[in-house]
Amino acid sequence: MKNLLERNLVNILTYEVIKKKKPFLGICLGMQLIMERGYEPTETKGLGWIKGEVIPIENPKLPLPHLGWNNIYSDDVKIDTIDNNFFFIHSYQVVSKEPLETTFVDYGFPILASLKKDNIFATQFHPEKSQTAGLDLLKKFFNNHA
Repeated sequence: MKNLLERNLVNILTYEVIKKKKPFLGICLGMQLIMERGYEPTETKGLGWIKGEVIPIENPKLPLPHLGWNNIYSDDVKIDTIDNNFFFIHSYQVVSKEPLETTFVDYGFPILASLKKDNIFATQFHPEKSQTAGLDLLKKFFNNHA
């Protein structure tokens, strides 16, 4: 956020994504920045495009960061990829305070893996590092917004 603020990009990005409805793909930190607030490493105001916050993952039985390949799941959204194995590396999680299309990953409890709202799509995982599943997901995003 500091870099976005220093470069006067917050208003431009908000205008393009929220007002003009340009497609937005946020990956990992990109998902976290669109929330109202985060705590990595200190309390920081986010872009506020999605109501919610980014908090530490707290499960003393599991190592941090959450690192590795995991399947994602959802009760509401069809996961339409060739493969369902995505690469994660994170110690913080997004907690949404509004209804969204979402997927989850199990890390001892459900953690938000992706979210979609209107023209905004964001993932906690790294599709660019997720081989077949990630490439398929990226192709679909860009084909739908070309």
